[in-house]
Amino acid sequence: MGIPPIQTPPQEGIGYLGFLPLQRGSVRWDGTTEGSTTGSTSGSTSGSTSGGTSDPAPTIDSVSPSSGLASGGTDITLTGTGFLDGASVTVGGSACTSVIVVSETEITCTTPSGSVGAVSVVVTNSDSQSATLNSGFTYTAPAWAPEDLGSSLALWLDADDASTLTLSGSNVTEWRDKSGGGKHVAQGSASQQPTTTTFNGRTSLSFDGTNDLLENATVGITSGSYSGSFNVFYVATRSGVAGTLLSERSGGVVAISQWANLWGPNYLSSDGTNLWSNHTISSTVFDQLSSSGGLVVHVHVSGSRDQLWLNGASRTVDSGTANSITGPAGFRIGARELSYGQNWHGKISEVMVTTSSLDSNTRQSIEGYLAHKWGLTGSLPADHPYKASAP
Repeated sequence: MGIPPIQTPPQEGIGYLGFLPLQRGSVRWDGTTEGSTTGSTSGSTSGSTSGGTSDPAPTIDSVSPSSGLASGGTDITLTGTGFLDGASVTVGGSACTSVIVVSETEITCTTPSGSVGAVSVVVTNSDSQSATLNSGFTYTAPAWAPEDLGSSLALWLDADDASTLTLSGSNVTEWRDKSGGGKHVAQGSASQQPTTTTFNGRTSLSFDGTNDLLENATVGITSGSYSGSFNVFYVATRSGVAGTLLSERSGGVVAISQWANLWGPNYLSSDGTNLWSNHTISSTVFDQLSSSGGLVVHVHVSGSRDQLWLNGASRTVDSGTANSITGPAGFRIGARELSYGQNWHGKISEVMVTTSSLDSNTRQSIEGYLAHKWGLTGSLPADHPYKASAP
């Protein structure tokens, strides 16, 4: 009887059959090949392997917030799986900054600048595997603001900005211009000072229709002339015959914006050498600005009939041809110049004057801004571009 062979424990990568080792790739007794695996896999990965093992490709589940300004600088958080140290992030094809791989499931970074619209977000791991979330981030345009009007903004009075009002109790002694031109209006006489009130939840000024007014006795709104165009935008309410919202003087002539029923006709404006208002509107249009308030756009183009929009819709101006005045030397809010009174009766919430020709996009942007701010969107036409959202 022979001596049985000594059994040696198998080693990794080496098979034994009796005394003879099977090298990797040799055929076993059961027909399989040493070093092979059974079963199947789905999908594919790319990149390097370590120790013969591939890390799974990353995935992106969400980006928060999912939108930000096209100027960049939005801090975002990506959630997903398989994020590795050293991963990079692009948004719309441009690299994010301040990328931090918080964990295998979270990355934070700051967006680069981009173009308005939806773009893809891509995470690329240090092993070159990547994940893409299509339309994962949307670049948005900045909200429109009056400052965007630049040098054409000649006057901007905003009653809801407390920093622009100087008060004595509830009386307004000064209303400061936000255009940057320093065209502030004031009133030293207590009996002529308007008072603070509210309109649709925001601070507004109440003018009594008798003698309330604010003025700048030395500086004109345009500091030049009305030989070209000027445009008056305002949010106001009207009581009774209303009166003059804004007027500017030069010697014996004025340029004004009214909503006044005086001696029968309904007047929109008076300008140039004509003492009486020479632009009229119908009673139907006149009555549409009431105690419930409205948004008025009054456009003056020298040599033409004035144009009018009320709550974003064009209104007919029945008569008149605009004149020009030169060298304005002061203006009033809430009353006519030259001691004719015609004081405003109602609330004045915000006033803007621009001095460039007015295109429809700019007009509608200002209308949208004011309507959303002052709760007047319900009065805008259904097809107004900023009916649903502010510019």
